[in-house]
Amino acid sequence: MKKRIVSFLLTLALLIPAGGFASANNTKLIALSFDDGPNAACTAELLDGLAARDVKATFFLVGRNASYYPELAAREAAEGHQVANHTWSHAWLTELSGEQAKGEASAGAAEIRKATGRAGPFYLRVPYGAVNDAVKSSVGAPIILWSIDPGSGSMNASEASMAATLLNTAFDGGIIILHDSSQKNVNVALYGIDQLRAQGYEFVTVEELFRLRGVTPRDGGVYYSAPASAAEQSFDESQLSAHWAAADIQAVENARIMSGDGGAFRPNAWLTRAQAAEILWRMAGSPTAAASEADSDSDSGSDSGFGAPAPTLPVPAGSAVTFLTQRTAPVPPAAPKVDFADVSADAWYAQAVSWAHESGFLKGNAGCFYPEQYITKEQLYTMLARYRRHQLYAAPQTASPAVYRDDCRISAWAGESVALFRNAGFSSKNDPQIFRPKDFASRAEAAELVAWMLRNVP
Repeated sequence: MKKRIVSFLLTLALLIPAGGFASANNTKLIALSFDDGPNAACTAELLDGLAARDVKATFFLVGRNASYYPELAAREAAEGHQVANHTWSHAWLTELSGEQAKGEASAGAAEIRKATGRAGPFYLRVPYGAVNDAVKSSVGAPIILWSIDPGSGSMNASEASMAATLLNTAFDGGIIILHDSSQKNVNVALYGIDQLRAQGYEFVTVEELFRLRGVTPRDGGVYYSAPASAAEQSFDESQLSAHWAAADIQAVENARIMSGDGGAFRPNAWLTRAQAAEILWRMAGSPTAAASEADSDSDSGSDSGFGAPAPTLPVPAGSAVTFLTQRTAPVPPAAPKVDFADVSADAWYAQAVSWAHESGFLKGNAGCFYPEQYITKEQLYTMLARYRRHQLYAAPQTASPAVYRDDCRISAWAGESVALFRNAGFSSKNDPQIFRPKDFASRAEAAELVAWMLRNVP
């Protein structure tokens, strides 16, 4: 096999903001991919190992091999892995004409459709990483390369050196290349999964990685990785009707529970503690603190650390903290009682924070509330579960609540609250496979959860 070529001078990763899905920010993501299969000698064992670890990977199939072993290709698809294209015959595309390169990609894709029943379109990994302008313009698919190569470009590297290289070069947002062609690759993959999970990594498919990092792959674009980026919070407001949470955003705006500021809703911006308090306050009808009637057990149950700030990231000037500067509900003329050193009586969120604290729905820490800190997803679920705990318990219970691959990362104090929503039938459109409990919640995710409560929880 010719040496793989990765030409960083000829190709650039095109990271384009996606159409609205909330991005992973405190979750370390890594994508595991396998080239050259399926293989009669090792694919079944590899799939067994992935299933035992509940890991989904991306298989770049050679069309000719898929025609030899269609049952293995079909199993990969049936077990939830991403199937993708590695051309029909593993040809060196840069040595072909544009039309020939297109034919290799098309023939591979057609065989993958036939073997797996998946309609496509399929991402493409060019053999040997060989790509030029002619290839990019002819293949009609996003080109997925890699950023983590345990073999360091050699198929003859030892298993020990591959394992060490994998662990030493792994990073958040990286794409790992291994091969569905030998026992050595199977061993390195399964060992790497166990070791990297212990370091806090969550394994995802390349498709999931892009979705959770706000990347929309384009035909002819070349992609190596998808690291976290502050740009993930941005969204083109002119496309709001196409956002995955558009209907929920409309529902909470109509109910006057959430709204935009200056004509922008900022659905992908992360939610602050002040905004969370305001949401609860509006859901309760904008009461004064003295008139609030919280659930009798709203402050019961362990929630160690929930009053402390979430993991700290700087709040961009003029972004999330300007949420709801104009209330749609009248504000009582009397200044609210302020219990926190960092909440002034004239702050736009002061009434909401005072009420939420007195009601037991949100807490502070060491005399401070940290209003501009972001709230995590598990904190958001806990806050809303406190507000409607009795009603969530009384709601019709589903026989098949949502389960995610990273549920083991949910904090013990948040487990009951998350389960309350799932048992009552809630499943997020933004989280088909992983939950990301430590990620900051986006305004769209909050809108989805609140809109579901308006529909389903009295």
